[in-house]
Amino acid sequence: MRSRYIRWLTQQGLDLPDRLTKTPLGEGLTFERVCAEHAVVGDSEKTVAALKRLAKETGATHVLAWMNIGSAPSKFVLESMRQFARDVMPRLEMYHPKRRPSISTAGHS
Repeated sequence: MRSRYIRWLTQQGLDLPDRLTKTPLGEGLTFERVCAEHAVVGDSEKTVAALKRLAKETGATHVLAWMNIGSAPSKFVLESMRQFARDVMPRLEMYHPKRRPSISTAGHS
C-alpha cells in the first residue's frame, strides 16, 4: 500500500511528505512530531479548518478519527468523540472538495 500511495502522490505531481522518505521504523518519531505533522489536534474551530484544508489539498472524502491516544482517561476520550460528532461532523458533512483520482485507479486506463 505504501508504494502505491507514493506512486500516486508522484503521479499527482505532489512532493512526498518527509515521513514517506524515512524508513518504516519511525526514526525520530515523537509524540510532539506526530501531533505537529500527522494529526489534527485542537478545538472544534481548528479541527474543522484543518480537515477542510487537508480535504482540499488531497481530495479526501473520508476521515479516520483516532480519539484514544496514549493514556487518556475514558471520560476525556468520550467527550472528544461527542464534541467531534456535535461540532465538527455537521460542518464537514456538506463540504465536498474537488476529487482527485483514487490511489487504486491512478495510472490505470
